[in-house]
Amino acid sequence: MAPGIPPGTALRIVMLGSKGLLQGRSPEETAGKLERFLLEVRGSPA
Repeated sequence: MAPGIPPGTALRIVMLGSKGLLQGRSPEETAGKLERFLLEVRGSPA
């Protein structure tokens, strides 16, 4: 386990990749899309 992270802590690493999936969107649309994604990841089991 990494230093400073308590044992039993669930970790998730999210790699967003290229910005290609977000091209053509306004900053507000991009923020909404990423927020929905992160809420979905947060709700999924580790």
